[in-house]
Parts: sequence; C-alpha cells; structure tokens
Amino acid sequence: MRIIALSLALLAAPAAATTYDAFTSFNGTQGAGNFFYGSLHNGMFTQFAHCSDVNLTYCLGTGGAPPVFGVGPAHITGTVIIPGDRIFTHPGADPSTFNLVAFRAPVAADYRIDSLFSWQDIFSQNFSNKVGITSYFQAFGQPAQINPRFVLNVPQVTNSVVRSFGVGDIYGFVIDSNGSYSFDSTGLNFTATSLPAVGGVPEPESWALLIAGFGLTGAAMRRRHGGLRIVTA
Repeated sequence: MRIIALSLALLAAPAAATTYDAFTSFNGTQGAGNFFYGSLHNGMFTQFAHCSDVNLTYCLGTGGAPPVFGVGPAHITGTVIIPGDRIFTHPGADPSTFNLVAFRAPVAADYRIDSLFSWQDIFSQNFSNKVGITSYFQAFGQPAQINPRFVLNVPQVTNSVVRSFGVGDIYGFVIDSNGSYSFDSTGLNFTATSLPAVGGVPEPESWALLIAGFGLTGAAMRRRHGGLRIVTA
C-alpha cells in the first residue's frame, strides 16, 4: 500500500518548470524550441529564419552578420547594433509586411511569457516613429485574441504575463516598422516558462492549419487598425 500511495503521489505531483527560449532555439528551423519565425504580408504568413529573404529587407537573425545562423558577439553594422544576446528583427519599409515570432505550447499548462524589446538603431533616440509591437494569443483552432498595440518609444521594454495554455495554443509578437524603415531594427528576447500545473500530451498539428492561423491573425490586425501601416510583425 505504501508503494501504491507513493506512486500515486508522484503521478499527482506537478511537473518541473520548463523554459522555452526563442533566442537560444533559433537555428533556421521552423518549430525549433516550439517557436515559429516569419513575416506577415497582406495576411499571408511566410516562413523564414534569416535575412536572405525578400532581398534582405525583412530580417530576423542572431549574432554574427545575418544570414549566418547561431549566436555571435554583438557588433555594429552601419548604424545598427547587431545583438549577441537576443534575436534581431528588421520589419522593413513595406507598411503591409511585419515580422512575427510565435510560441506554440507543447503541453497544456500555465505559462509565464517574458519578453524584452530594445532599440538596435544607434540614432533611434533622435526619431519619434519607433516600431509598433502587438502581442496575441490564439487557442488551437480559434480566432486570435489581439492585445493593444504599443510603440517602442523608449530604449528597452520588458513585460511578463501568465496565462493558461492548451496543447497547440499560440502566443506571439508581431513587429511593424511604424513607417520608419531607417530606424526599425529591434532586439527581441522571448521566453515561455511552463509553471507547475496540469501536463498534457502533444497533439499532431498540420502546417497548413498553423500557417492559416497566422494568416487570420494578420487579417484581423489589418481590420483592427484600419490599414496596413499599423498591423504588426
């Protein structure tokens, strides 16, 4: 009986916290670390993982000079500081295109979402139209819940939020240039930590459904802001 009771107690015990990190997981592979990277253009989601996409206009890379993958030391390229400890994202000049980084929950649990956004343009402090950032939550197979957009008008912003996820639920950030291609380079740290809670079993999910969900998110953002300039990514 003692052995049975101990076994039941172990099964009922909450799982240890697990942290998923968009930066350390970034290796050019979609789904690495349960993160997805790409761009939204007129509601269409395009997978990508480096600056070689769209003629080097829409970039998302780490360390080193993109499109090199992996973590490298911070360095300056022109008027841009390429960070060595966070993702580098560059939405680009087209106001209808945005960068997106999203986390998909592998198990059902409460997750703490921690984020950091930073200016990476040396002269950002001299200009008012900084990038726009929108976060969203999307339950599996459901429309996205879009949070209010904010403008990164200070050198660095951090935020933390806790919410319940089901298997396959998504939390993401969309970054737009806010009309300033010259000063839209942004650093991003994004982690999701599963808190001791009820576990779950990963369910299979098709790429078609996942990408369709990203597209619907982009379309909803366009409708919400009444135009492409302030959508997100």
